[in-house]
Amino acid sequence: MEILKKNSVRILQILGILIALFLIVSFIGGYWFGWTWTGFGDYVAPTLAEGQEFQRRKTLWDWMGLLIIPIVLAGGTIWFNKQERKSESAIANDRLREAALQDYFSHMSALLLEKELRTSESDSEVRAVARARTLTALRMLDKERKRSLIRFLYDSKLINTNEPVISLSESDLQGVNLHWIYLGGINLRWADLKGADLSLATLNGAYLSMTDISGSNLHQVDLGGTDLTMANLQGADLSEATLHNANLRGADLTEANLRAANLIEADLHGARINSDQLAQARSLQGTIMPDGTIHG
Repeated sequence: MEILKKNSVRILQILGILIALFLIVSFIGGYWFGWTWTGFGDYVAPTLAEGQEFQRRKTLWDWMGLLIIPIVLAGGTIWFNKQERKSESAIANDRLREAALQDYFSHMSALLLEKELRTSESDSEVRAVARARTLTALRMLDKERKRSLIRFLYDSKLINTNEPVISLSESDLQGVNLHWIYLGGINLRWADLKGADLSLATLNGAYLSMTDISGSNLHQVDLGGTDLTMANLQGADLSEATLHNANLRGADLTEANLRAANLIEADLHGARINSDQLAQARSLQGTIMPDGTIHG
């Protein structure tokens, strides 16, 4: 079915190109070579004797004028139907995402209350099931529902420590909206947070080593004391961010915006960052610089 649809689209594209070429050739022929049947260019009526009537034969231009209204109507109908199908598809997808989130909450609640997930052994089957369900749900959800899922895990104390009950490594958190949220001490090691909105969030003491936060909005975020070793912060907006005592060893800060950022006593040893970026920071007091020296 999919192959048939692609072939139909290809045929329509070829047909459209041929029609366009035909009209271009007709236009040139009508204006430059005097092809009267096209209706393009100047037209000189024949001289008639008194009392005679002459009716000009319909030209290509005339037929185009007759067909333009039904073509426009047909095109408008096709466009409207297409937009309607898109809207119906969007509504259906939204319902599926909401159902997936509610199903996730239901199953996780059962694992917490009936299977004692929070106090289970690190290599237990219940933890493996919980992690698998979590990673699957995150791949299905949009950025707002991902926020709800993360809030649920955090409030349930499943991702709040150096050794979390549920590891979110390799989880899909791209574009997640965590704006103005408190998630102190959260563990998101190895997670994919590309393009996320973390502006004004409080993530002090979080575990974000090896996390991909490239291109994210971290404006005024609180990352004080956070472990960001080897994190990918390429192109991230860290303007006015609090990075006091943060561990940024080996982090990639290429093209990151550090305007008015607080880097007091932060560890930048081995980090990829240049002097122009550092010059934008609000404070570098006691900061360990990329070459290992301590800023005066």
